[in-house]
Formats: sequence, C-alpha cells, structure tokens
Amino acid sequence: MREPAPDYSSRHYERPNQAWVCGLSSAGQACPAGPTARGECPALAECVPARDGDRWKCNRSALRGGECAEGPTPEGGCGRINRCQPTRSLRAIRGRFVTACTLLATAGLLILLSADWRDNVISPGPLARQHAQLLESNPMETDCAACHAAAEHNAAGWAASFAAGHSGRPDQSQRCMECHDETIATEFAIAAHSQPLEKLRQITQRHFENDDGEPPGLPRRDKPAGSPSATGIVEEVACATCHREHRGAEFDLTAMNDDACQSCHRQRYESFATDHPDFGSWPYKRRTQIAFNHATHSAKHFAERKQAFDCRSCHLDDATKEVQLLASYDAACAACHDEKIATSVANGVPIIVLPTLDIDALKAAGREPGPWPEEASGDFDGRLPPMMKLLLAGDPAAARAIATLGPDFDFIDVEPDDGLQLEAAAALAAAIKRLFVDISQSGRNAVRERLSTVLGRDVSEAHVNLLFAGLPADAMRGAAKNWLSQTGKGDGDWLTVARGASSSARQGPHDFDPAGAWQRDDATFSLRYRPLAHADPVLAGWLEILAATPDLSERPLALAMFKELSKPSAPGQCVSCHSVDRGASGQLKIHWLAYDRTAEPRGLTKFSHGPHLVLPQLADCTNCHSIKDSADTAESYTHWNPHEFVSEFAPLSKQSCVECHTAKAAGESCQKCHNYHVDAIESWRLR
Repeated sequence: MREPAPDYSSRHYERPNQAWVCGLSSAGQACPAGPTARGECPALAECVPARDGDRWKCNRSALRGGECAEGPTPEGGCGRINRCQPTRSLRAIRGRFVTACTLLATAGLLILLSADWRDNVISPGPLARQHAQLLESNPMETDCAACHAAAEHNAAGWAASFAAGHSGRPDQSQRCMECHDETIATEFAIAAHSQPLEKLRQITQRHFENDDGEPPGLPRRDKPAGSPSATGIVEEVACATCHREHRGAEFDLTAMNDDACQSCHRQRYESFATDHPDFGSWPYKRRTQIAFNHATHSAKHFAERKQAFDCRSCHLDDATKEVQLLASYDAACAACHDEKIATSVANGVPIIVLPTLDIDALKAAGREPGPWPEEASGDFDGRLPPMMKLLLAGDPAAARAIATLGPDFDFIDVEPDDGLQLEAAAALAAAIKRLFVDISQSGRNAVRERLSTVLGRDVSEAHVNLLFAGLPADAMRGAAKNWLSQTGKGDGDWLTVARGASSSARQGPHDFDPAGAWQRDDATFSLRYRPLAHADPVLAGWLEILAATPDLSERPLALAMFKELSKPSAPGQCVSCHSVDRGASGQLKIHWLAYDRTAEPRGLTKFSHGPHLVLPQLADCTNCHSIKDSADTAESYTHWNPHEFVSEFAPLSKQSCVECHTAKAAGESCQKCHNYHVDAIESWRLR
C-alpha cells in the first residue's frame, strides 16, 4: 500500500534546514516564498493578475487557495502582499546553543590544561611498574613531563600534540631514548627492526624479487599485493606504535599483537601450523667455529675408547638454562687431543734454522757466502721455517731471492747448475747473517720493522713481544757467535720460561701467560720453541699476525706461510680444530673459542632450551638434532667461507614444533620465536 501523497498546500510550510522561517507561519498562513537567507521578508505578491478585456483577473493557483476575494487593484496589481517579520528556525536556535556550549567547554578545557593539576585530571591510567618507578625516583619531575615532551608546552602545544598523535611526534620517541640509548642504537631507534633502511631493502629484495641466489633456509613465496618492496618499506616506527602505556601496573610493555606485525608484513599467517613456512636450514646458518665431526666422534673415536657419546657431557646449561654452552677444552677434549698436540711439538717448533749449503757450488759460481759452519756444508738441504722466511723477507735482497725460489722453496730443490738459483741461495745466506746481526744489535725492534715491511702494516710492539715471549735478549747473539764465528758451541739446553715471566707478552691477542721453553740446538743449528700446553700464545700469535693482515691474498709469501702454519701436520695442529673465516673486508679470523650465543648480538629469531629440555621426550638432544652419518663435514673446513658448508645435522622440521605450539597450548604468536628490536641481521640474509 502506498504512502499518501504529500500535501503541498500553503498550510504545510516545513523548511527545517533553513536558518529563518516565515513570520506568518505561527498563524498557519506562511507565505510560499519564505524569508531570504539573511532573514529578510521579500514582500512578494501572491499572484500576477491577468487582463481579461477591460478588467484584471486574479490568477492565484489553486494550490495557494485559488482566486482571492480582494482581487487585483485597478492598476492590475495583486491585492494580497505577504509581509512579515521572519523568525529563526528551531535548527538555528539549536545551532547557536551548541556553539555556545562548545565555546564554553573549550574555554574550560583551556583553563584546565593551564592549571598545575591538569596532569592528574587528564592521565588516561596508571603506568606500568617499569616506568612508574621513574617518577618515584625523580620527585622533582611532574608526572607527564617525565616522559612526554608535550607536557612542557602550554595549552596550545597540548592541542597541537593531541591533533598530531603519537606517530606524528618524533620528539616523543627521542624522549624514550633518553633512557633506552644503551640497549637500542639511537641512530636507528625508530627504524623498522632498529636496522638501517638499506639492510631491510636487501632482505626484502632477496625475499620477494630475486629469482636466483635465494638465501639458504628462506622459503620462496609469491609476492602478495601491497607487500613491502625494495622501495616501499616503512622507514620509521614510533616507539608508542607498539609500546602502549597507561594500561596498568602489571601490563607487559613488550607485548605485541600479531596484527601489529602484520600491519607491515602483509602476508597473512592465520596460524603457525598452516601458514608459517618450514625452517629451511635454521639454525645451521654456517659451519661451526670449532671443527668437530659428531658422526666420526660418535661412531669411531668414542667407540674405540668404549665411551658413551653423551651430548650433555659437552653441551652444558648456562645459568639461565636458556642457552647451551660448550664445555672447556680441558673437560671435553684434553683426554684425547693433548697427546696428539704434544707429539706434534715434541721436538720443538723451529723458528731460526741454518740450512745446509753447497759451499763448493757457490764458490765455483763466484758466490762464496763467507764463514759458514762446516757441519752445515755439503749438498743443498734444509727447509726454512715459515717464521724465519717472514723475517728474512723484510730484507729486500732476501725478498727477491725468495721470489726467485718461490715461497714454498726447500734448499734441497736448489739446482747447483742453475745460476739464478745459486745467486738466490747466496743472497739468502748473506741475508741470514744480516738477520742475526740486526736482531743481535736491535733486538725485537728489528723483528718489528721486518714484519711490518713484509705485512705492509704496523705490527705492535706487544705482539712482537708475544712472539718471542721468554726468549733471552742475547739468544741470537750467542747463536751467531757459536754458529757463524766457529768459536765454540753451547750445550743447547732448553731455556725454560717461568709462567708470567714477560708482562709485555700478556698484551698480545691472547690472555694466556707464556708457558713454553726455548732451545738453542747447536747440533742442528736451530733456535726452537717448545709449547708446554694447549692454547700456547706463541704459536697462536704467529697465526694471528698473519690472519690480521687485510690483504693477505695479495701477499704470496705471507699467504703461503699462513697455509703452512695452518695445515693439519703443522706444530700444535691449531687449525685442525679452530676454523678460519674470511670476513667481508678480506681479513681472516681464527676462531679460538667455540660459538657462544650469549655473546652474539640479538637477532630476529630467538629460542630457549630451558622450557624444552624439561619435557621427557626432548631430554635427548638427538630428538631435534639428528646426526647425518653420510655428511662430509670435513670438506667444509678446507676453505675460508663459513657459509659454504654441509651440515652434519638433518634439518629441523616445523612439524615437531607444531605438536605443542598451538593457540591453546604453548602459544603461536610471532613474539614466541621472533624479536622486533635486533642488533644485527644475520649475515646469511645479506649474502
């Protein structure tokens, strides 16, 4: 059934949206035109009379009442002119009232915001305990001004602050950093994940846009619409965007809803079980710092000794039970490896050695070397120690001779009929004598100058002292006198060094006291050093001084000497277990210590062993870390790239975590496994 048609007669005068209404409406006879927008009566006639012969006739519309009784004037004018005093409409009256109330409220608010007690009135709620204690310890601070920069402003400043909101006030985040600057880098405090924008761009580009070279362990995904790209990353995130205050004393300020994460990460993860990708290669992002083959130790070495291969005997809980630490060398390795190390250094490590020279061949070629021990004369023979080659190469003539013979030369390879090789051998013999003279006269300063020349960088005095820790100052002088002047020979006794005898030695790259002994062996014309224990600082010092050279690959002799000192059969066998990495700058790093997660910067992923190892089904480490017997892990340590490796463990499966990590059980929020603020992006993400 239809609504009745509206009545447009003059009796129904409804104009609620206008500011003025006809003054006649109160009498029920409002004019059809109504007042102007300014509230003035237009005084309009009700009709325009029409001439009918010699008369005028009213033509008022039937909707307006038809012909009026008065009729037109003799001159043809309308006899009914509507005149009134317009009045304001109810809408206008209400508007004025509301405006007045608003002005009064604003005035009251401005008075309130200017009062000393405004903070107590406008506070949205109590602070969390971590921030509430700041006010207790700082009674001079006003409540809001302790944290809010806008609290120091006047009422106009407050109004502008409310209009801008937290995200529009970078100064508010700066106020937060006045206390948190020691835990978060101020430079990148409000950058996403506290990382430089360029790093985030690299990760995003790898993640979404690169078809080749995907970082290991990062699953491929289709790029959803609206995802951040290399040019569309959120550059700044104010602290208050995620850290909400005034929620009560017990509120967790670090708690974040998953929606906050996915406001930037647009790919939706409805649940950990269904949407989250598998872990890929995590946590095996690189080879271990200590070269240890779990498979061979389990199946061979421990089996031969009839010992149980128990993970918990080497992997120990830290104080928090969250991180697994490695047991010390003495506790875990010494029983087997001390014997091998002692065997490799049983005869001492040669530092200075006189080679055997074919004096007759040199004389025939006009290259007589001068005084040389008779016992060291005959056919060419003898290999110079790598340390001695480095010292000799500081002499330009010796450097040219070594370049002729090659960095790995042995005197046994010198051909008596080859004039160039004879010339190089004679030059080395003369350089050896100069080496004795330089060290005898200038001591370790001569060593420092020569090493600095060879390595192309300044070698510190402390490092040189470490290399020769405990060696008597006149040792080279005595050797030169006994070997080259032929005036006699010493007894060649070991020159034992008391632990801690040289304070300068402890300023080197290690914090160990020298524990070795030196020997001048007149029978073999050698000056030798014999380490007495694992972690010997002198052997480590020679490796360190070479590894610390940034352009080692461009220095053939230094590179060859480093390889010789780091081969498996080298004295001490240091690099058999301690891996060597090449950094981004090209400089090498020797890992003397095992990986310590507590010393690593905070990354994107976090994991705590503590709550997992209490579960009976996870008490055995192999439930998660399953050893692959077929993995050739030894090959991973034959080069210096730690990210090119074969893991000896099977990949971790997400499915083993899904069994517990659900919304109703252990939880599946993003923050369960991921940090927001990080110190460094894992290197594999940026390769």
